[in-house]
Amino acid sequence: MKKLKKTFHLLSLLQHPFGFAAMVYYVIFMISLFKGEVDWIVMNNILLLVGLSMSFATLQDTSKVQGKFSKKIWSSRKLGTIALTLIVLLAIMFIAFGLNFYFIKNDSGTYKISIGMIVLGIGFIGLLKTSAEILENQLPPTKPKPH
Repeated sequence: MKKLKKTFHLLSLLQHPFGFAAMVYYVIFMISLFKGEVDWIVMNNILLLVGLSMSFATLQDTSKVQGKFSKKIWSSRKLGTIALTLIVLLAIMFIAFGLNFYFIKNDSGTYKISIGMIVLGIGFIGLLKTSAEILENQLPPTKPKPH
């Protein structure tokens, strides 16, 4: 079981090439934006790659946090709950808008980014699960209340 866990942690490193590819597409999108010819297919690629990157990031070790800022959030019940709430809202928003753009608003721009928005929302669902585990692992133990 330890070997499988290590394999998943190694697979989580795939978040970096997907994130880098998303940044490359972002530069391409910004160039199209400055030219006045917005390329929505490139934006869809960005959303897809960020969603995939987030999905691979959820395979990381949830018993550890990286950085002081993360430690501050995940070691506080209040801040952790706020973070989880924001992740839930983002997941719902991206999936709802993506489905709306895919099934209801079939105009060219929104339809072209609908799949990317849905994939990004699914990535946020994975992030929610991982974040909940991190919060659970990082919270200080509570003392039982006397009766």
